[in-house]
Amino acid sequence: MIGTMIGCVLGLVAAVLISGVLPGGPPPERELAISAELEARESAAGSNVSRGSRGKDRSAPKPNATPSAAPRSVAGLSRAQTANALVIITVARKRKLPERAALVGMMTAMQETYLRNLANDRIPSSLALPNEGAGRDFDSLGLFQQRSSQGWGSTAELMDPEYATNAFFRSLERVEGWERMSLSQAAQTVQKSAFPDAYAKHEPQARKIIAALT
Repeated sequence: MIGTMIGCVLGLVAAVLISGVLPGGPPPERELAISAELEARESAAGSNVSRGSRGKDRSAPKPNATPSAAPRSVAGLSRAQTANALVIITVARKRKLPERAALVGMMTAMQETYLRNLANDRIPSSLALPNEGAGRDFDSLGLFQQRSSQGWGSTAELMDPEYATNAFFRSLERVEGWERMSLSQAAQTVQKSAFPDAYAKHEPQARKIIAALT
């Protein structure tokens, strides 16, 4: 009896060693099939789990969050227009100007270029600088269509939205009593446009943009 039992045990051990499968576990073929099925499901679901060493699962590292070059678009603007609008607001704050100044600057840039940093087809060097299109009005450049020939700055400077905005506010600050003027009058005093009343129509949208970005 004892010999028979020992023989059975040895036979079972031999069977396990030969098959490589523990009693009660799935055969190798089934185990591979299950593993493949799980991996397929993870892939289809966009799983954030990667297969680690020795068959263990571990969370895959998340990619580093990189801030956008431009903020999200707001108030119907493109991302580029939104970024330029944010420059106007930021420069006004750095210069410790009231929100009214930012509003004047916003309305002006909306009328002149609709918040686009424009190069000029007549100035080839401006086309090689970052821009959002090109105009052909005299030698006007940038957000505020400022002109080098009128002392606003060099081509490279006027194509820099931050420089152009500082130049606009510098000129506005020199206007005595600009704070008591209407918004469009303050803009016109700086710009000396052929269409002095054109700025006023942009006030409602300019207010929405500033509210969305502050």
